[in-house]
Amino acid sequence: MRAKQAKSRTLKQLFAVYVACGGSASYGCEDLHFSAAWLREPPPVASMAAAYVLIENQSEEAIAISDIKSDCCSHIMAHETLVRDGNSKMVHLESLDIPAASKVTLAPLGKHLMLGGFQAPLMSGESVDITFTCSDGSKQAVRFPIRRQ
Repeated sequence: MRAKQAKSRTLKQLFAVYVACGGSASYGCEDLHFSAAWLREPPPVASMAAAYVLIENQSEEAIAISDIKSDCCSHIMAHETLVRDGNSKMVHLESLDIPAASKVTLAPLGKHLMLGGFQAPLMSGESVDITFTCSDGSKQAVRFPIRRQ
């Protein structure tokens, strides 16, 4: 009987801590599903390359990707191509925000990743791993096959 009362008291204490901390679940990179990832093979003299992927948020809350890294290069930035009056320009995105229960497509002429500072040539038929870090600190690595376009 004492064990049952102690267990009940412990559960009540845990619930009180849960409520005191905001009472909501934490969502992070583990709630994101990445598919159709690929990296465009850059020309031999290029200093930048573009990568694309479909990101699906399977949670009930929006998730922000706050950092993106890979051993293949010194930096990766999220960009969006905007077209106004027939002119296009790339705009840097501080984070990639994935709305709850939604998909965000990174594709040519839209949102995409720009990689620079290559450690070695990026060749078609190879692949690179890119690690996404969400605002809660969780991470997910995704393999990007390199292909010619």
